[in-house]
Amino acid sequence: MKQYVAIGILLMLGVGLLFFFLRPPANLGNKLEIFSWWTAMGEEEALSELYRVYREHNPEVEIINATVVGGMGSKARSVLETRMAGNNPPDAFQVLAGPSLMKLWIKPGYLEDISFIYEQNNLLHLFPPEIIKKLSYRGGIFAIPVNIHRENVLWYNKALFERYGIAPPRSTEDLYAVLEQLAAHGITPLAVGDSNHWPALHLFESILVAQLSAEEYQGLWNGGSRWDTREMEAVLRQFRDVFDYVNSDHAALTWDEAVQYMIDGKCAMTVMGDFAEGYLKAKGLIPNQHFGWVPFPGSEDKFVMNSDTFALPKGAVHRENAVKWLEIAASKAGQDAFNPKKGSIPARKDSRSDIERYDAYQQSSIRAFREQQILGSVTHGTVAPDAWRNELYRIIDSFIVNKDIPLTKEKLQAAARKHVD
Repeated sequence: MKQYVAIGILLMLGVGLLFFFLRPPANLGNKLEIFSWWTAMGEEEALSELYRVYREHNPEVEIINATVVGGMGSKARSVLETRMAGNNPPDAFQVLAGPSLMKLWIKPGYLEDISFIYEQNNLLHLFPPEIIKKLSYRGGIFAIPVNIHRENVLWYNKALFERYGIAPPRSTEDLYAVLEQLAAHGITPLAVGDSNHWPALHLFESILVAQLSAEEYQGLWNGGSRWDTREMEAVLRQFRDVFDYVNSDHAALTWDEAVQYMIDGKCAMTVMGDFAEGYLKAKGLIPNQHFGWVPFPGSEDKFVMNSDTFALPKGAVHRENAVKWLEIAASKAGQDAFNPKKGSIPARKDSRSDIERYDAYQQSSIRAFREQQILGSVTHGTVAPDAWRNELYRIIDSFIVNKDIPLTKEKLQAAARKHVD
């Protein structure tokens, strides 16, 4: 009898251990993994605000902040590609609206169609159609836009400009005069931090937009314009001339370190998207008091934009929580919490109509978006796929060294022949 009791006890223990090891991990359904490259000051605070709003509605969910540092997302994309190919996706991930979203994630079938989120929350009329178009494929919509960034912005240190009685430049001629004035006072005029390559292309893009018409600029990406023209020669000449006024250690700095040079007065200006405003405010600086801004000289009638979005991968482990995340990202409360910290303006039209919620820079950006010609940013993935953009990095990097305008025009035209569909 004792033998049977012992066997019964052992069987019960065995079943208990089997249940213990085979049971699902604790809180499997109460987690949410968000993948992004937002680690710089301003970016990190903005994402934290979105987390805060999510937690207010879903306090039981544990958020896993899966960020990857560096390279404006190039390193993050490599990590994400590996995870997606290995059937180990995050629950939601940050991605820029544009060709790379389409080529890397939508067309290969990695993403869920989230049209149902738009329908259930009556969202479609609230977002700009030009952005929704970049998120759509074969009748489906595959991401939620959380913001609109302006990229063609020149930021300047107000104290330095006031000390030397310099007005911010409004035209190409003004820009050259200001560069000379600052250099004459022993101030490095322009901060660039292109260790990750893209900030040099960002400056080049701003000059492109200033020197070309909107139609000519758009034609560069669809084959309607050529790169080996006299106009492109003028663009390259200006880029070469302006680059003579940047900090000598530009290749060792990141974009935010270049912005810090402007804050510290080591340089007087920098050309950067308005995520720089998020960084400036995170450092405690006040718009129109500590720093000022103007559209990049010559581009005052154009708004060069990109949009950050969130997408839902197929096979997301915590899909229900991810759907709730996308609903928060799309909501007015979410966008009004996120964008003041990020420096961007909301993608939602009703948030942009509530203009008093935003600071002086953002109010100017909201007005500009309403009134000016909207163009996509190549640097930030809106008008060309990653392969073309990466080739432009290499061409511009080489030009900074060799300053060979005819050779660079040939390289730019050859790249266009290769990449235009």
